[in-house]
Amino acid sequence: MGSINKLFITLQARYGNQWASQWDDERLLKFAKHEWYEALKHFCIDDIKRGLKKYQGDFPPNIIQFSKACEATGKPAPCYELWGQPDDILKIEADKPSNYKEHGNEVIDELREIIK
Repeated sequence: MGSINKLFITLQARYGNQWASQWDDERLLKFAKHEWYEALKHFCIDDIKRGLKKYQGDFPPNIIQFSKACEATGKPAPCYELWGQPDDILKIEADKPSNYKEHGNEVIDELREIIK
């Protein structure tokens, strides 16, 4: 599972249907993942962790809000090791809500490792 999927699942876990209902079909979800990838690809894993810790809004963040939450002083570094190459993101099959249940325990374990 790609890291952009992990991020989306993390935000799904935090915001439930408020997050999931933004994309009512698989094409929109796939497009959203690509847009988020483009906005966040220059951040490193520590920046993404910072964003997850820093953004504590009552509503799901948009790309701009989350990107600002990830920002810190210091030089940004490319994070292809985190996100994969752009072509990989475009090939991701959009997750269906049933897939969240199937992969839930695996994703939770992976997310615990990320936020340690």
